[in-house]
Amino acid sequence: DELLLGFFRFYAGEFEGPSEVVSIRVGARAAIRPPADGAGWYTERLGCTGAGGFHIEDPIDKNRNLNFAMTPQDVSQLLGRIRLAADYLDR
Repeated sequence: DELLLGFFRFYAGEFEGPSEVVSIRVGARAAIRPPADGAGWYTERLGCTGAGGFHIEDPIDKNRNLNFAMTPQDVSQLLGRIRLAADYLDR
């Protein structure tokens, strides 16, 4: 129960969609924009622009952003449903 609730809580509140990318392969999230030291490689490699609001690195093809099939409206609808689920499960 806690794992499912944690998933919905994370994507409903903690995840900074437009400015972060989640790497399932690494088990972490990172800023899309490269920091001054150049460690933020997601911008060029995944084609992240900060638009779209939902960036997830494909764990098999590291150069693929799994948001490729989602329109901004799809992302908005998905995040809205995730927030509803988080609220429901928090009761």
